[in-house]
Amino acid sequence: MIHHELAHLNQTLFPRIGVQHLYKSMILALMTTLALSIPAAAQKDAPSAEPQPTTFQRQAAPLDALLNDGWFVHSVTGGDGEILLLFKKTKFVRCYLSGPRDSQLRLDLAGMVFSTCHALN
Repeated sequence: MIHHELAHLNQTLFPRIGVQHLYKSMILALMTTLALSIPAAAQKDAPSAEPQPTTFQRQAAPLDALLNDGWFVHSVTGGDGEILLLFKKTKFVRCYLSGPRDSQLRLDLAGMVFSTCHALN
């Protein structure tokens, strides 16, 4: 039915433009519209270039207490693994490990290790 109507348009309104050319023109117009609308949508949702405040709430519990409470290690960074990202369900906590004050020893040689943890959400 639609093909028949397009063929009728081809014969009456568009005698010099073939149906195939009409299809190609419609597809090209649609693709152009989509291509022009995508960058605008992406720009609208683009993050701000300015730093934004975020939750960074100090936790009373040290790293070992969080692990014993069911938190899992998500990732570890730092030369000696001194920054750990923990998760539990949908919550994340960042923990920083350090040795005794003024100690230049690696954490595994420090004898005593301390942790400071902050909730990220």
